[in-house]
Amino acid sequence: MECLCGCNQEIDDSESRGKPKRYYSNACKQRQYNRNKRGINRNIDTSLLNQILTGDCQELIRQIPDESIDLIFTDPPYPKEFLPLYSWLAREAARVLKPGGFLMAYAGGMYKHEVMMALGQYLTYFWDYVALDSGAGTIVWHRKTVARHKYILAYSKG
Repeated sequence: MECLCGCNQEIDDSESRGKPKRYYSNACKQRQYNRNKRGINRNIDTSLLNQILTGDCQELIRQIPDESIDLIFTDPPYPKEFLPLYSWLAREAARVLKPGGFLMAYAGGMYKHEVMMALGQYLTYFWDYVALDSGAGTIVWHRKTVARHKYILAYSKG
């Protein structure tokens, strides 16, 4: 028999000794015990558990309950006209991320400062990582430079 939480672990129900069977794996029992010990005893909506959602984020975000996500990893558009998306992203991330959860967002170098200010309105700066581009890079003509990397900005909730 498989665990009811959807983790696909096999359950040993041989030791039920007449007790009602709950059909949870030992790993899930331990996780729930640790949550109860820390005072975290929420009913979890399993319909979005271990799912990758694709589509228009401004529509999909409405399906996600408050404080239910551990990590958001996204790559918003970089041009200046899309900068308001980062403020919206930070506000929604603060709503759906669990305490201690992370937002990882790609950002171009041209407006990195503005992006960091927008994300910092609702989340706590953690680090900025650099993803190196092994190709020819992007020519930024008005700065007379070639960009061969992108930033991945890490912010946390709490």
